Amino acid sequence: FEVGTVSKADVLRVESQGASAELLLLRARNLAELYEHQVEILFAGAGDPMRRLILPFIKKSFAGQGQGLKFLEIGGGTGRLTQFVKMMYPKAKITVTDASDPYLTLARDRLRGQSHLDFVQCFGEKLPFRDEEFDVVYSCFLFHELPQEVRKEVLTETRRVLKPNGFVGIVDSLQLKDDPEMDIWLEGFPRNFHEPFYKNYIENKLEDAVSNYFQKIETDFGFLSKALWAQKK
Repeated sequence: FEVGTVSKADVLRVESQGASAELLLLRARNLAELYEHQVEILFAGAGDPMRRLILPFIKKSFAGQGQGLKFLEIGGGTGRLTQFVKMMYPKAKITVTDASDPYLTLARDRLRGQSHLDFVQCFGEKLPFRDEEFDVVYSCFLFHELPQEVRKEVLTETRRVLKPNGFVGIVDSLQLKDDPEMDIWLEGFPRNFHEPFYKNYIENKLEDAVSNYFQKIETDFGFLSKALWAQKK
């Protein structure tokens, strides 16, 4: 559901029009590179501060440099949030996933030279990992891109791969009534941009969805984003 995602159907369609799979992948990589610039323009340079809203929650739960910890990012995009997590926990093992190979390629480039990193192309609702494998599963700006049923599937998979008492962290858009002064902006966003699932997202509280799988829910807010932190039941 991210910009730049390439499927077999995309490749076949472009090939039928006389273009090569290599050309499609190049175009997808260009779109992935453009995405970050668009985010920074849209949020007036506040993209990174919003991403970092989740970091204090992680730090409060885990001391040290991450020795022995395993983190998983779902929908990691170009690796921008994992770059910050890695700064805090240089010894943690972090697995970055995304449905898009061009995004993962950019993530590898961004995090080149860092140790204890894996990159896996997969969907968040079909994670190829063992049960109870990770201490933390986190995502950033992912859930508003997904249909409601897929959001539930991602939470189900997140709970499955978390260790007992593990944590889930989510950074995403504000939702209606989080900050009533922002509601007009939130309601106008899907009309001005191609965000087919955004209206449903802002109308259905993350806290309610997460409470079906997790406990001890905490939230924080910054600019147009919210961070949510919860523990596996």
